[in-house]
Amino acid sequence: GEPAEVAERLRGVLEREPIATSAGAISVTSSFGVAALPASWTPASFDHALHAADDALYEAKRNGRNTVRVAAAKRV
Repeated sequence: GEPAEVAERLRGVLEREPIATSAGAISVTSSFGVAALPASWTPASFDHALHAADDALYEAKRNGRNTVRVAAAKRV
């Protein structure tokens, strides 16, 4: 979906564009966790989506880093 595509584009830009520092350019990689939030969200469904995105982020880190992982949030 669109949020995962946005995260992937951002990840790609960060990977391709070194950051200039006074000590020289540094390369950056990033990992993202993305989760769905229902259109009619509640505080409970928001909390669940936040935890699902966090779990997806840790999955991305466990599986080689510099990736985007998507986790679907369940309705609460």
